[in-house]
Amino acid sequence: MSKLQIRPTKPLPPYRDGVVLKGMDMVEYYNVPYTIVNECRIPKNNLSRADINKMLKPLNNDHEVVLMNKDAKYTFRFKSIENKNEFMKNPMKYIPGTGGFCLWGLAYEWNTSNECYSSCVDCSEDEKNESQCNENGLGWKWTKYVMGPPADVELGWFIYKDKIYFNYASNYRDKAVRDIETSMKIANKR
Repeated sequence: MSKLQIRPTKPLPPYRDGVVLKGMDMVEYYNVPYTIVNECRIPKNNLSRADINKMLKPLNNDHEVVLMNKDAKYTFRFKSIENKNEFMKNPMKYIPGTGGFCLWGLAYEWNTSNECYSSCVDCSEDEKNESQCNENGLGWKWTKYVMGPPADVELGWFIYKDKIYFNYASNYRDKAVRDIETSMKIANKR
């Protein structure tokens, strides 16, 4: 078994200890057939949830990397030793943007639309006017314990500027990608 272990310095609360994104191989996402939409790589439309799951899910837990960050433990799993080694060359490339949480939600789900609009201080008035702020009403309660909805690891993801991002579902991925620059500006301010 090939594992790298880093021990926590103190006991971890349950929400800070676990397998990253259902154990999907973060390196393998870069090999999934894709289509380009607004500079973003999204999985091809003809791929089903089962197809993508089969491509990304390791069959066993032989290849793992456990990383610690601020007393949180993250276990990454890989389909092969080659993918594990690729991850170890540049872990930051494969660690999901926005922590693996819903990019669209981070950008647009706020308590009020005014909070959302004011969060984008670098946005032009046109960008603010065209913003998707609270387009679906008040969504998930975003706190330090609940970082919004879980990610859709099969269909809710995309790669932008060589970084992978996740969303609750493919329709939220499509909304985030629709105006990727504004989505990124607002999410990164949060």
